[in-house]
Amino acid sequence: ERLRPTSLWKPYLDVLPSTFGSSVWFDDEELAEVEGTTLHRATVMQKKSLQALFNDKVKALVEELLHIDEAGSSIEVRFEDFLWANSIFWTRALNIPLPHSYVFPGSLDGQQIRTGEVLGDSDLTTQQ
Repeated sequence: ERLRPTSLWKPYLDVLPSTFGSSVWFDDEELAEVEGTTLHRATVMQKKSLQALFNDKVKALVEELLHIDEAGSSIEVRFEDFLWANSIFWTRALNIPLPHSYVFPGSLDGQQIRTGEVLGDSDLTTQQ
């Protein structure tokens, strides 16, 4: 949506941050400053993972969607745009505790639910 000039979401997307301080946004010089640390290793792994996801799945899908929208057919799909969208999502994702039955309706057998074997189930029941 951010790439489409006629998107109804454009006014909202335009007020979102365009830069981030996360290490996945470091340039080569900045990344070299943390070489030898766990941050460097984690950043390199995360960037490789995001690049693979972009190359294998996201790029072709977004190109197809832009092709359907004739106004966006000439827009180049770049990794930096995907990285921006990923950063926007993860800086705004909320961890809201919900009852187990709401998150996993009918996905587990009754025995697991009765005995509280579900990860986090005991925490959720004490908060209700």
